[in-house]
Amino acid sequence: MDPVMLIKIPFIQYLYGIKSMRQTVKEFEVNVAYRWFLGLEMTDKVPHFSTFGKNYTRRFKDTDLFEQIFSHILQECYKFKLIDPGEVFVDATHVKARANNKKMQKRIAREEALFFEELLREEINEDREAHGKHPLKAEYGFKVHTAYIAEVKRDLGLPMYDAPNAVEELKQPRKHPTAEKVEAIKAALKYFGVI
Repeated sequence: MDPVMLIKIPFIQYLYGIKSMRQTVKEFEVNVAYRWFLGLEMTDKVPHFSTFGKNYTRRFKDTDLFEQIFSHILQECYKFKLIDPGEVFVDATHVKARANNKKMQKRIAREEALFFEELLREEINEDREAHGKHPLKAEYGFKVHTAYIAEVKRDLGLPMYDAPNAVEELKQPRKHPTAEKVEAIKAALKYFGVI
């Protein structure tokens, strides 16, 4: 990969606020101005984002090349009086990385669900205590899949709602819950007056 292109790619990314190298490379595929700046013809293939990362690391690791480039740009700006070194403004904004935003969203959703589950448990326990009942215990300590609940209800002969898109024969055999989970499901069904 052309070393000049390796220098120009991050310029485009930072100047236009593109969040990731993957997105930056996608922009090269459709933006004619970016292709022109990189020296790519319309028929030239855009380098893969991982190729950029590998070349960048191999060629510029343990060098001060970017510091030299930035220093040269500053000198040119001083020469043409584009900047005044008399005042310095610093932005200390904290920005979270967005390397894997979906993972972060899942983690936040799980934390919020656990928080609301705890609030609900507290509210139920307050209501139970107000009615002279003992608070619920977190005695089982695991989550139960809805398919297991359906399986236990089916085994108990309880009425079931059949989804309109349900298939008669399953491609895989049903998984049966462990005895501990069956007891937990029965306790919950009993608590809510289903059985």
